[in-house]
Amino acid sequence: MFSLGFCGAYSQQSGCACPNDDDYEIRLQESLMGFAYRNPVEGYTGRQYFNNWALGEVRMINGDMIRNIFLQYDTYMDELLWLRQSDLKTGIINKGDVAGFRLSNNINEPSMTFIKKNITLPFIGSKDAYLQVLVKGDPALYAYRNATTTTTDYRLIDNGKYLISVAGNDYFVRLRRNSLLDIPVIPGTEMKAILRSNRIAIRNNEHELIRAISLYNLSHK
Repeated sequence: MFSLGFCGAYSQQSGCACPNDDDYEIRLQESLMGFAYRNPVEGYTGRQYFNNWALGEVRMINGDMIRNIFLQYDTYMDELLWLRQSDLKTGIINKGDVAGFRLSNNINEPSMTFIKKNITLPFIGSKDAYLQVLVKGDPALYAYRNATTTTTDYRLIDNGKYLISVAGNDYFVRLRRNSLLDIPVIPGTEMKAILRSNRIAIRNNEHELIRAISLYNLSHK
């Protein structure tokens, strides 16, 4: 069993002028530890992980940034996994210490950014969750990449949700036109005009929802 955390000396150095930035990053990586990972749904069919192992970086709540480590996001557990290079063991990075993380993608594609945000889920209540940032700004668009199990067989199914954060409030939306238009703090007539003039069809189309929010933000710059 690992224990997650940073040595006090490392945390205290986050604001100092270190003699060698590369050496400091190596010490941060060496100080990172996590809880031992055991897959609770091993053998289930369906998609459990958001990504294959990829190089990424983790932003800690104390301001430290840990770069060039292999990360994988488990959507069933809503946990960030770390592959320790010294012995290739998998650990869970303590969510309480994480502010967000970024996963590298293919060379020709942008990296994927996640933040930790407190949200309220049906039947669960308030919890800290990892959300993928799809659109920055106000409104901002996030995706909660979640998987759940079926009650009849050993299968994982998509339980993802979309969240729009605007004017300090959070609203869950579905990939439906009416769901977007029902958000009270986004003028319906203005959003309708954006959808119509740009021929945006949101139904079951994440990319089109991203486009709608991006165009709305662009019109308010």
